[in-house]
Amino acid sequence: MALDHRLRRADRRETWNEVGARVLTALGGYVRGIALVGLVDAVLIGIVLLVIGVPLVVPLMVLTFIAAFLSLIGAFLAGLAAVLIALVSNGLVAALSSSARSCWSSRSRGTCCTRCSSAGPCTCIPR
Repeated sequence: MALDHRLRRADRRETWNEVGARVLTALGGYVRGIALVGLVDAVLIGIVLLVIGVPLVVPLMVLTFIAAFLSLIGAFLAGLAAVLIALVSNGLVAALSSSARSCWSSRSRGTCCTRCSSAGPCTCIPR
């Protein structure tokens, strides 16, 4: 109760309003940046999946955009879904192509991918 009273004092109100405004500005910039990265990632993955001929391109694009907001695991899970759908629908070559695109996306974000080869899927380890 005493702490609450000290925080609400008139002379500290301006300080806390400034802190709140700075926090909202920083959080807004972070969310806008993640949304932009997710949008670019979703569009690029959608283009690659269309070229490969994978079905369910739009749901995979939406999944990729939403997964961008999950820090380390989101890109991996969205890429895994794209690779598995490509594998089931179009075979191993399409899955490897999709895997290479997912690996490039993860590497460009700096979240994972320590090894990529055409012989198999990426080995992703968060940094």
